[in-house]
Amino acid sequence: MGESTDLTVQVVNLGRGAGSAIVSETIPAGASASDFSLEPGIITDNADGSRTYTWAWKMGGAEDNGDLSQPTIYDRLDITYTLTWEAADCGGRSIGAAPRVDWSDSDGLSHISWGTELVVACCQ
Repeated sequence: MGESTDLTVQVVNLGRGAGSAIVSETIPAGASASDFSLEPGIITDNADGSRTYTWAWKMGGAEDNGDLSQPTIYDRLDITYTLTWEAADCGGRSIGAAPRVDWSDSDGLSHISWGTELVVACCQ
């Protein structure tokens, strides 16, 4: 109880067009999140005791570097926060939903991308 670690959700726009992204991160029951680098716009308490944090962000499109020997420049959003295990018992392993990003392409078609799910493991 009270163990914590810093985490980062990273979103990168690989497309050439600017657009908006809606990013959601769900923290499993028994854990809490704090010290956000970017405060969430929406916080939702879920029926299973988990909590979902949501951000809306405008992202620029990818740009070629003037020097063709250099990599393409991508717009990137890093959201860092501290995750703390608050539950009195360890519970073994808790799994949160994978971070979700809702976005639209240059043709206006909507898409969803998923990250790697958050796994919180504690050993006694």
